[in-house]
Amino acid sequence: MEVVGVVVDITDRRKTERDRDAAVAAREKAVRRAGAVERRIALLSRAADLLDAPFDLDGALAQVAYLAIGVIADWCTVDLLTDGRIHHAAVAHRDPAMVARARQVKEQYPQDVDEPTFRHIITSLEPLFVEVFDDRLIDDTVPDPEYRRILREFQMSSFLVVPLIAGGKGIGIITLVGCHGRHIDPDDVNLAVDLGRRAGAAVEKIRLYAQLHETAQVLQSSLLPASLPDIPGVTLSAHYRSGTEGLEIGGDFYDVFRTGRDRWWVVLGDVCGKGPAAAALTAAVRYTVRAVAPDSDDAAAVLRRLNTVLLDQAAEGQFTSLVLATFQASAIERAANDLAPLTISVASAGHPAPLLLSPGRDVVPLACSGTVVGLLPDIEIESTSVTLEPGETLLFYTDGATEARLLDGTQLGESGLAALLVAHRDEESTRRAERIGRALVGLTDGRLRDDLALLTLGI
Repeated sequence: MEVVGVVVDITDRRKTERDRDAAVAAREKAVRRAGAVERRIALLSRAADLLDAPFDLDGALAQVAYLAIGVIADWCTVDLLTDGRIHHAAVAHRDPAMVARARQVKEQYPQDVDEPTFRHIITSLEPLFVEVFDDRLIDDTVPDPEYRRILREFQMSSFLVVPLIAGGKGIGIITLVGCHGRHIDPDDVNLAVDLGRRAGAAVEKIRLYAQLHETAQVLQSSLLPASLPDIPGVTLSAHYRSGTEGLEIGGDFYDVFRTGRDRWWVVLGDVCGKGPAAAALTAAVRYTVRAVAPDSDDAAAVLRRLNTVLLDQAAEGQFTSLVLATFQASAIERAANDLAPLTISVASAGHPAPLLLSPGRDVVPLACSGTVVGLLPDIEIESTSVTLEPGETLLFYTDGATEARLLDGTQLGESGLAALLVAHRDEESTRRAERIGRALVGLTDGRLRDDLALLTLGI
């Protein structure tokens, strides 16, 4: 029997196989890294869009949580540190059925502001990452047996907490959990940290906006009377709405005040521009009218004196249009006869004339016109006298009403405003301006291009 031995050198073949396996592994690693980079870019891009100019804090953070569960984890919660307390801002879960349960757990076992791990994360600004999480960690870290039982329901397998950072300080945490054997990719830790920084910056921006908005509202309200006075035999209503949703302070204003025992004044105007300069001019106009009115019973004379003051005080190019009305309302006389006519003197400084609503007649504008105040040393303004009969109403308004754009792009105009006045003639007299204003805003689908001020006076 002859035995033949064959020796085959497979060194090269094995080397080729190893090289091929290494190339496949390198390609797979490159694909994973490319996928991680793509996820990172996509997540941060979408987060940037959401957080660019958000005004709803919890809504923005809820969107961040839902973005995170789509890319990084199965369960995500966001907790904010506010005035020394924890505010549970958002919760999201890959399984919609678990969202309510996750929220219930957060409410039942809220984050403790003094809990050591939480304090460490927001002070060190370092993430906490447990790539492989099992029930033994729950047993070791959670003393409450009921809480341990509930946490096991989520079958947590990976755990990551990153700080929300704003101005170099920790203002909260984002908690990300992988469940049912899925693990958070270590490459996603830096992604989550970036997300926490972006979300933290957005939180600070929203909070700053809220503070500035509140300041603007307080300043705006200081330019309007807190309430309208009670005048015997006269009914008043007023409505104001800003045409801007941002921080700008509008230039529309109104006021009703008394000089002496029986003389009353009604003023409604529109200062050019917006913002602090307009607010300063509005205050100057309002209080100058109050200061000079006691020396006169002529609306036109008061406006001429206002013009002189503004030329000395207002910045160049600033001006105001306004309408001023004055009348006497003796408490004794009108209490004895509430149905008596009321004679009113009206003067306009470049402002739309008030509209007169009379029973059984068309709405007509009063015959009054004049020059805006604050621009020229010589102005033309004359007073017009009108006698209001019982059942009649005057509507004072700014051009934010007539220039409001309807859904078809056309302006409401004087005729449209007159129609609204007629449509609301039977409204409660003290709420008539508010009803007209709300109806007007409805016709524009809530979008006003300018501030709106309305004031009604009737007997």
